[in-house]
Amino acid sequence: MCGIAGIWQFDKKINALAIEAFTNSMQHRGPDGVGYQLFDDANLALGHRRLSILDLSEDGKQPMNLVNTNLWMTYNGEVYNFLEIKHELQQLGYTFKSTSDTEVIIAAYKTWGEACLHKFNGMFALAIYNTEQNELFLARDRFGVKPLHYIYIPNKLFAFASETIAFKHLQGFDREINHENFIYSIHSPGLLEPTGKTLFNNIQQLKAGHSARITKSGITTKQWYFLENNIKEITTPYAQQVEAFKHLFLEACKLRLRSDVSVASALSGGVDSSSVFCTIQHLAKQNFNEERLPSNWQQAFSISFPGTELDEAQFVKLIQHQLNADVKIIENNHAHLVDEIVSTTQLFDNIIGTPLVSLTEVYKAMRLNGITVSLDGHAGDELMFGYRSSVYQVLFEAHLQHEINANELAELYILMAKDTASKSEIDTLNQSVLAIAKKFKPSLKNKLKAFLKPKPSPYSIPKAIKGHATQQLYKQFQYTDLPYNLRDFDRAAMQNSIEIRMPMMDYKLVEYVWSLPLSSKIGNGFTKRILRDAMKGIVPNEILQRKTKIGLAAPTANWLNTSLSVFILDTVSSQKFITSPYWDGKTLAKEYTHLTTTKTWTPALATKAWCVINAHLIS
Repeated sequence: MCGIAGIWQFDKKINALAIEAFTNSMQHRGPDGVGYQLFDDANLALGHRRLSILDLSEDGKQPMNLVNTNLWMTYNGEVYNFLEIKHELQQLGYTFKSTSDTEVIIAAYKTWGEACLHKFNGMFALAIYNTEQNELFLARDRFGVKPLHYIYIPNKLFAFASETIAFKHLQGFDREINHENFIYSIHSPGLLEPTGKTLFNNIQQLKAGHSARITKSGITTKQWYFLENNIKEITTPYAQQVEAFKHLFLEACKLRLRSDVSVASALSGGVDSSSVFCTIQHLAKQNFNEERLPSNWQQAFSISFPGTELDEAQFVKLIQHQLNADVKIIENNHAHLVDEIVSTTQLFDNIIGTPLVSLTEVYKAMRLNGITVSLDGHAGDELMFGYRSSVYQVLFEAHLQHEINANELAELYILMAKDTASKSEIDTLNQSVLAIAKKFKPSLKNKLKAFLKPKPSPYSIPKAIKGHATQQLYKQFQYTDLPYNLRDFDRAAMQNSIEIRMPMMDYKLVEYVWSLPLSSKIGNGFTKRILRDAMKGIVPNEILQRKTKIGLAAPTANWLNTSLSVFILDTVSSQKFITSPYWDGKTLAKEYTHLTTTKTWTPALATKAWCVINAHLIS
């Protein structure tokens, strides 16, 4: 896990100071070391900021050259099954100098070319330079867990980096905001992630599951991974599905415990993060012993917001006590809240609807306690209808198809936001959704299945994805919620030099879940049905029975009404805010001032306003 960078000057000599400044702007991603490699004859340079996790010696340093070859690589991420691939390569005659996964990746590329990507189980953004062919190869993992940004100016420059903020430090390049993308992100933060666009002119992202080849004559990109091609309908009995899921999940957790440094978990008290942490505790009780297992791997860290509706400390403490686990619960220090919000937002260099400090504080605490790797529960919501909006879509489809489980779904939708659901509330919701569904009822000439076919959309939905609700879930997984969350957590963790590993993003598990019928993912009155059933006996029943959905976010409304009041009033009265080209400064200043002085901020208003404040801080 690191920060990577590269500069290829097509029209002039490369400057060593340029790659140093460009790379070192991401020191937070890799505080353990720095490396550069200049290829003067090609006017190309590679850079690397190192976060040492596998092979802490100098043998693991990057950029790395595969011995006796013309290949050099700078790489960010982890290939968890590197030991298995290494053994396969050794059978082919390779000998290795290091014990890192980096050397295995280069050797795999040397052996199988681009096809090696399909062997990797992990998260990665990599750049391999072939000195003989004078060609640069870039690739990003299947689901875009690790970021990779680049600029390409024909006949002049190609440059890449892990974060957009690095381009502020690229010599000869004036980073400018793209006004259209900036305004779009203020209103819909995160939706640029799957498009390949960014907030800035000329800075693009290599899309998830894509690769690129760059030469002096141009750049070509291609998609190397297609989720839809790996979806195979599963018709086995549900009990067998649960056992298969459990096996895949446990194996995913085991694989992600390989590390030469300490490992912990970020625990919110929700089903997903609890499943990861409790599985780790389960493995420990079984005297699990994985090759390259660190000595310290069973801690958890959680953040608490006492007195707010976002506080889940009671569930974290329940796990702590029932499992007798080492869990550290931290609280944000409001004495430095403004400074932390400003610094984390500016380093984030993007737009989000909640102060990023709610995420960074967890990883900051880990780092202060000597932790470098965190196993987290991300992606469960986007795989198994974990959001209220997803449940609504399933309810909508149920009414379209006259399914009898509408009451069960309506009750679940209500219980995700409150403790009880009365019959009248359920009936009212059903009537409301049914009224909407009736507008979409097919005529005698247009059968329902015709309606459920994918419609023209900015987001392509493959034919393999069937059913209205599943199509909406696919959008969340590929285009909206998941890419947004992956970006936010990568930046939040790497600001504090922490690597996040996500068992539920294991591609074998992802492909299996996408192959399951809808009823295995949401049913029996619960979202994430198969996960809950697979975790019985591992996760406390009180957690598995939870229906409320909170999520890790800052109590923004509470803060705006209290700790951040002065900050907001100062911000909206500034000339920069009032004269901004991106919003009506005078109108918003009046509105935000009124809400602040009357202490009437609500969560919905705070989320919309924070996107503007966030944009103000980075513009």
